[in-house]
Amino acid sequence: MVRGGSQQEIFALYSAISLFLLEPLIAPFATMNWGFGRFERNEISVWYSPSGNYVEQHWE
Repeated sequence: MVRGGSQQEIFALYSAISLFLLEPLIAPFATMNWGFGRFERNEISVWYSPSGNYVEQHWE
């Protein structure tokens, strides 16, 4: 576990590490879908209070 960081910093670090580890697996499929014109765009928004507590999330 990472010490001395806020919840947002820790979440960002874990997200970056996960993306780095999964990118070699995801990239070929993304490239194939882009080449054939099949792709999907999703967006997620996550809100935190000023104290760093999770408030809400929204998927589009």
